[in-house]
Amino acid sequence: MAKDKSFSPHGTQVFQGWLTKDQWNKLIVAYSDPKELGESYELWVQKCNDFSTMLRDGGLFVHQIKIDVKAFFKWCEKYNREINNKSLGLYAAYKYTHDALDSTA
Repeated sequence: MAKDKSFSPHGTQVFQGWLTKDQWNKLIVAYSDPKELGESYELWVQKCNDFSTMLRDGGLFVHQIKIDVKAFFKWCEKYNREINNKSLGLYAAYKYTHDALDSTA
């Protein structure tokens, strides 16, 4: 039986912020280093998909979390975070956790 690389119940989970094209356009103007996002939305999507595949191939479980940029900006301000890739990943994990807690309440 082939190993399912999309799910690892006891392995490490990774949280990837996922943006629509409209949200990406709003985010890039505020990013501390816009080059981190890439030259276009399409290239950013390809880069994210390639990275997710690499992580899954390594046995990790990747959660793609839909990001609302306005809420992300507020979170960065509240926690005094720079608007960059690291903060985007941390926010995705924060959002996943808080959304999961909200759904069990």
